[in-house]
Amino acid sequence: TRGTCSEGASARSSGTGNGALNSANGGFDFNTLNAGTAQDAGAWRVEAAADLADLSEGAKGRIAAYAQNRERGFSGPGQIASNGEAVRQHGGRAEWQITDTTRLEAKADVRDADVLDSKNVEVAVRQKLNSEWGVAVGVRRDSRTSTAVAATTIASPTLLQNGGRTDAMVRADYMPDKEGGKPGEKEDWNTYVFAQGTLAKDGERQENDRLGGGLGWRISDRLKATAEASGGSLGPGGKLGMDYRLS
Repeated sequence: TRGTCSEGASARSSGTGNGALNSANGGFDFNTLNAGTAQDAGAWRVEAAADLADLSEGAKGRIAAYAQNRERGFSGPGQIASNGEAVRQHGGRAEWQITDTTRLEAKADVRDADVLDSKNVEVAVRQKLNSEWGVAVGVRRDSRTSTAVAATTIASPTLLQNGGRTDAMVRADYMPDKEGGKPGEKEDWNTYVFAQGTLAKDGERQENDRLGGGLGWRISDRLKATAEASGGSLGPGGKLGMDYRLS
């Protein structure tokens, strides 16, 4: 069916290609990313997904998994690794609609590379309280291990911190019904608040306790403005954005 499928792809490159640009500070400045020494290299990716309704009658949800490998020096659009390092990745995600108002989500990713290894697992439960209010509770565990050469190829000081950390978060969302509108019709704005706390950490990782909130405003049928502000143990944070729906 459309919800249950699998696919694979492979590619091979010769030379360093045109390179790419990346930013470690949100786009204030950029660094050149290249595939290192010119050489022949290959890459492949396989992925599969299944609709739970195809596996069990009446089930609602979806599961998916992937694995991919890029050899040292591979160069392709959007697939250039730092200094041409070899990267092996695999992971998966699951979404299960337990009841009409309760949803379970889980995700895991593993990255094994020459410069930086990382693992992360996260689980969240989303509960719809009524037509306007919803809450979510989640836990995330991630760990990073970098080699001695990481400091010369990774610009972000945060990514250079070795160790693991477990964070928990609770979030409340409010999406008001439109006064005088049709059943299910919403106002042009929504808001949310969240609280995050570090449950455990080791190595060089720092605590990331944080409180914040955000607001969304639909300008048109396709354009929406978003804003978020927060503060915590790692300092203040903010985000402004625009979402555009293509169709």
